[in-house]
Amino acid sequence: MNFLIIFVCVFVYTNASISQGLLDQAKSKIQEYGLQCVETEKPTDADIEAFMNKQPPKTHAGKCVMRCVFEKFDIMHPDGTYGEGNVEWLNKVKAEDEDIYNKIQEAYEVCQEQVKTEDLCERAFDLVECGKEESKKRELDEYF
Repeated sequence: MNFLIIFVCVFVYTNASISQGLLDQAKSKIQEYGLQCVETEKPTDADIEAFMNKQPPKTHAGKCVMRCVFEKFDIMHPDGTYGEGNVEWLNKVKAEDEDIYNKIQEAYEVCQEQVKTEDLCERAFDLVECGKEESKKRELDEYF
């Protein structure tokens, strides 16, 4: 499920200025939501294997797992509009490292503007891809 890292976590996993406790908190929620979404979206075994190997999903159902996780984190709403993300967690990031928080916000805003894919499962996938690109631009790409 590691590929299902929420958009905001994508940028901070390897940054030493974010506490391990905060990272562990995010990882725990990702796992919890990921397992719930696997149950509802029914990805293939190949998708699950891809997630475990930090690879993109192979099918539409696999991409729908990503959409489901994003909905649970308020990254994306069921109607396709974007949410604020996990505000409580983001505020903790901001308290620990405002520079990282600002970079996350900048990247998220860019991807909100760029990613408008009609199919919401494809949009979730595209949002992750955009997050990877934007993290590289902000020198936060060690995770990838």
